[in-house]
Amino acid sequence: EPLQHGGCLAVGLSAMGTADKQMYEVLKNILFNDSAIGGEAAAYGIGLLLLGQSRPDGWTAEALTELLAYAHDTQHEKIIRALGIAAALASY
Repeated sequence: EPLQHGGCLAVGLSAMGTADKQMYEVLKNILFNDSAIGGEAAAYGIGLLLLGQSRPDGWTAEALTELLAYAHDTQHEKIIRALGIAAALASY
């Protein structure tokens, strides 16, 4: 998990603001594993990946809706908090 955590953050930083859908799918798969540590980092990575890319149309709006729904479904507070930060970063 520590390697996965670092990898997710590295992907988010290296692709910051690009809204690359393929990288989003990779990070989303890690997030949906429902592991508190890996999921937290994947959410932060998604936030960095979508930095400033929130639009009312397009796939990023659907992605943010999906992430919000997952925040309601998970029991991990770390993931919930990280998804809130991710939404804020995307809306920046």
